[in-house]
Order: sequence, then structure tokens, then C-alpha cells
Amino acid sequence: MVERAYREEEAPEPRRVGQVARGGSAAAALLGGAGAILALLALVSVAPQTMLSLAIMAAGLSVLMIGTSQATKSVYTVEGERMPLAVPMMSSISMAVMGGFGTFLLGLLTLINVASAVLPAVALLVIGSTLLLSSNIGMRVRNVFSRSDRRMARISQAALVLSGLIALGATTLGVLALANLAPGMLTSIGFIGAGVVAFIMGGTLGLAGRRWMTTEEHRTREVA
Repeated sequence: MVERAYREEEAPEPRRVGQVARGGSAAAALLGGAGAILALLALVSVAPQTMLSLAIMAAGLSVLMIGTSQATKSVYTVEGERMPLAVPMMSSISMAVMGGFGTFLLGLLTLINVASAVLPAVALLVIGSTLLLSSNIGMRVRNVFSRSDRRMARISQAALVLSGLIALGATTLGVLALANLAPGMLTSIGFIGAGVVAFIMGGTLGLAGRRWMTTEEHRTREVA
């Protein structure tokens, strides 16, 4: 009886954790999409400095939300098996949080016209490298779907590969923009890509969080 009561007391935890993670991932996807649209507006010369600054801030917040939403639990679950987060995963989460926050600050400084000719390229280099170095976060998606839904596992894997290629391209564009090769155009294109990557990561992590929550609830009912 005591053991059953303990399990029932623990039962709501997966739902709470899943709701927080899904909410953060959804917000990240929305911010990433908004950042891509704002960067597109900057590219077609609609208030370019303001739109690009807002795009940088949106992309930074999106990556920050990805990191914080995945840090809401110190363990993760794959098919009902709990295990500590590996060091590479914790490093990726920390990288996403720091890189996202740094990018947001750079966008804010650009918005108030502090070194606005240089900081957008720096911000693009920061967020591009952050998205590349935090790619281990995508392992959660693949692991969650690997046994329960192979089709979704393949789709998520393809999305992560595409995201990595776009992030690599954005980093390259950041380097070229710092070298003063059409910096306005290259940074706008780069942040369109960064926004798309954040949208893909947020969406796939949200789907994985939903599957994780469903799996945990089923496991809890079976144990009870």
C-alpha cells in the first residue's frame, strides 16, 4: 500500500515535466519562425536594421528556450528507462543557453545602434556555432522515437541533418560577413537559416516531448 501510494504521488511528474518541455519547445519554434520572417523582411530592405536586430533577438531567444526547456529535468527517459544525462548532452544544453543569451544581447545592442555594422555578423557567427555545437540535443529526439516509431525517427534524423547543414552555412556566412563581404545581405540570409533551424529543432523536440510524456504516463499506469 505504501509503495502504491508513493507511485501515485510520483505519477503527475511526467505530465508536468512534459508540459514544461513541450511549452518551451513550442515557444522556441514560434520564435525561430518569427526570426526567419524578420530576417527575410530585412533582406528585402523593410526597415533593415530594425528587422535584422529583432531577428537576431528572436533567434537568440529561440535557442535559449531550446536549452532551458531541455534542462527542466536532470534525467531523461527512453522507453521507460531512466538514466543520467551524459556529459555531452549537458554541454550541449549549456552551450544552447549561453549562446542563445549571448545572441539576444548582441541583437539588443544592434537595436540601440551600438556597433551595428559589426555586431550582426558576430551574432550570426555565435548562433551558427552554437547550433552546431549543441547538436547533441537532437539525440533526444532520435532516442525517443528510435524504438516506438521508426518512421518518425527517420524523419527527425533527416531534419537534424538538414539543420546541421544550415547551421554550418550560417556560420560560414557569419565569417564572410565579418570579412566585410556584403555583410548586410549575408547576415540577413544567415539569420533566415538560423531561424529555420530553431523552428525545426523546436518542432521536433516538441513532438519528442509529447511522445515521451505519453510513454511515461503509460508506464506509470502499468506499474500502478
